[in-house]
Amino acid sequence: MKTSDRNPPIVCLSSSEADTIAIARVTANFFVQGDLCALMGDLGMGKSVFARAVIHTIMGYDLNVPSPTYTLVQTYEGKRFPLMHFDLYRLENSEDVIELGWQDRSHALALVEWPEKLDTMYPAICWEVIFQMNQEVREITISPPPGFEERYCELKQKLLGLCGGNT
Repeated sequence: MKTSDRNPPIVCLSSSEADTIAIARVTANFFVQGDLCALMGDLGMGKSVFARAVIHTIMGYDLNVPSPTYTLVQTYEGKRFPLMHFDLYRLENSEDVIELGWQDRSHALALVEWPEKLDTMYPAICWEVIFQMNQEVREITISPPPGFEERYCELKQKLLGLCGGNT
């Protein structure tokens, strides 16, 4: 996906885990069945915190959400649709993702940590959430895929209030 094909990114600043959770909870309300959300950033940037908050929001309650670092995928039966949380950090070969049920993700929301491990299997249409440090603050950049203009505008408006105009 060419960056120029996307809507302008929404940038939020997070100075705490609570900020990251709040941003994720707002964003979760804009995901629908069949969406794929690629979570990118270095270790310790907040990808798993974000994913857990999305899962809690879509499930409608807090539950134990283990990191799928060793299982590579965890599946949840949400009220509106299933969720699949992939952590591909330990994936050795991009084709190995097929054995994890990669083709079955169209019926679910797929949250994917370390999506760059997908190589050529990286989907052309997906949400991208990039985590990086900007001095002492985490910068969370959210880019919905093209064709999602209505959801993009609504999400930007909601995050504008939450992020204090930093979007």
